[in-house]
This record gives sequence, structure tokens and C-alpha cells, in this order.
Amino acid sequence: MMKRHDKTRSKQTWAWPPPSSPLMWPLTSPPQPPSKPATFNSTISQPHRFSPSKHSSRLRTCFFKPIFQC
Repeated sequence: MMKRHDKTRSKQTWAWPPPSSPLMWPLTSPPQPPSKPATFNSTISQPHRFSPSKHSSRLRTCFFKPIFQC
């Protein structure tokens, strides 16, 4: 029983980071917070489409730094 509890606890700790990251994900792309790779792709494509390369690089550093810190 104790071992089972430890397993569930470890799963919970693994599940904890995602809930904290969605708080920052809405800044980049709210529609698809659960899938990280898709959100990363959208953050890369959005700046390129909507703003010049200089702005995109700045946006990338601003968005990606906090995400990676999380």
C-alpha cells in the first residue's frame, strides 16, 4: 500500500509542472496548452508571420525564457 502511494505521489509531482505552465501558456497560445511542442511551434510561427524578424527574435527570447525557467 505504501509503495502504491509513493507511485501515485510521484505521478502527482510529474503532473504538477503542467498546471503551473498553462498560467504562462495563455500568453503564447491559449487554444492548445496541454501539447507543449505544438505551442512552441505556434510561438515560433506567430512572430514570423505577424512581425519582422527582429521582433520575432525578441518575442522568442521573452516568451521562451520564462517557459524554460518553469
